[in-house]
Amino acid sequence: MVLGSITLNAQEYYHNEIYNQNLSGEICSDIIIGDESYFTFSVTYIYDVNNINQGEMIVLREFDYSGELLKADSLAVNGCSIYPHLADNVIRANDGGFIVAWHDCNAHLIKFNSNLEFEWEQQYEHVFGLHSIAKHKNGYLITGGVKNQLGEDDDDEDIWYAFVDSLGNINSEFIYGDEIKNDRILFTEATNDGGYILSGGRYHNWNPLIVKIDSVGNVEWEQTFGNNYQHGHGIAYPINDSTYLFAYAKALDDDLFYPLRKLKLVLLNSNGGLTEELYSSEFKNDFIVYDLEIAGDDIYILFHQHSEAVSDPTGFRESGVLKYNLTTGLEWERIYHGNLSNQDRFTLYDLELIDTPENEIGILMAGDLFDYTTIGSLLQCTWVLGADCQGYPVYPELNISSELIDEGSPGGVLFENIGTQVNDLNWWFSNGDMSSEISPQINFDNNGAYAIELTAPYCGETISAIDTFYVEGIGIEELLSTRKTLVRTIDVLGREISRDYTGQVIDVFDDGTVRKRFKYE
Repeated sequence: MVLGSITLNAQEYYHNEIYNQNLSGEICSDIIIGDESYFTFSVTYIYDVNNINQGEMIVLREFDYSGELLKADSLAVNGCSIYPHLADNVIRANDGGFIVAWHDCNAHLIKFNSNLEFEWEQQYEHVFGLHSIAKHKNGYLITGGVKNQLGEDDDDEDIWYAFVDSLGNINSEFIYGDEIKNDRILFTEATNDGGYILSGGRYHNWNPLIVKIDSVGNVEWEQTFGNNYQHGHGIAYPINDSTYLFAYAKALDDDLFYPLRKLKLVLLNSNGGLTEELYSSEFKNDFIVYDLEIAGDDIYILFHQHSEAVSDPTGFRESGVLKYNLTTGLEWERIYHGNLSNQDRFTLYDLELIDTPENEIGILMAGDLFDYTTIGSLLQCTWVLGADCQGYPVYPELNISSELIDEGSPGGVLFENIGTQVNDLNWWFSNGDMSSEISPQINFDNNGAYAIELTAPYCGETISAIDTFYVEGIGIEELLSTRKTLVRTIDVLGREISRDYTGQVIDVFDDGTVRKRFKYE
């Protein structure tokens, strides 16, 4: 969802001393975007003087868009374990406050006012925990889980969902699911017809599940994907009244620990039937989808994966964002890391989109870093990451490298950008050649000094790098000591100059050498 108009420069927002409470592990999963600030919601542990766990604490923080802490508050929940299960479990209430629906021992629906102060809570003791929340007329739709009487395990559950009023009192509630399988709804989105699309997983989340209900809670249809393999849960999003977008992870086999999975992005019709597969990624290690947001025709998918095949559950993990356009296809994919320890678990759960004054889309993501190699405040801590319209967490820079790969006559030189791997590179060389290839090979007839310029479009502007390099060893003897004849004068775009010109130009001599000037007379 795009809210407000906010300036977001590409930079990391991370202050461990602020984002971590009492040197205890802290998990974050939700961001709420405001006009001039944003809010994070996380959970940490409560210990007594004897270091015995007494429960958990909800931590609420407000930050400005430079990442500085403006306000903080917390709520202790004694004798209970709370887990911010996945993204979008917190929403902004109509009065500017916040409603928190998180998975815990007795499902709590908790209301804070706009100053991050506690107002009220409701508990639903027959419910395992709450997994998602969405606005409904005069209240909210919440989803959770109840005990599946025929399930094989104690934690097998059916889907529970309820319409509640503005104070969390139940108006109507429903139980739905397979009789012997563990079903769970993790994401809820309103549809244009007044109903909702619910998505999650079946059979311990291994089969991606999508359920459509009407405005009063009646199930209209459901669809599952996959088989008993270790697939990942799915996330659904309505495109219009008759089309739904569905993203999920499809497993290669039934490896119980670290299955190879690929991202599937598909379109479904008004009855949940598959109409088109938009995208299928390569297989990734232990890949799972955590969030999905849409802005116009652009689809942003937040995911998590092992960086390489591992057998250790504490192994290095990373998060990433994939951008897909409904017209042009895959736009880009970015990967994000924690401290780059070989035992980092860097998990981003929530992705939010924001407008910038340049009419571009910026990104904020929240999650946590779990570093098994350290102790104390770095053990596990909330992490918020800001990225620009192309998903870069820091301002991109171009850096040119050249390598002689052909010593013939003419000789070939390979050019590469060893800086940020941006898209749509444009190369210009002072011998008159231009290229839009990622790594162009350019042939030179003569040894000598040449100028090069590399540019790339970036979020409404152009970034560039300019360098001078020397070609030698292409099989032609240098002629630096001989008399030179000026054969061409060209501007920075490679156009030949045949008139008076003010600006940066390049003189090219017959021995291959060049001279850069800033004013042609």
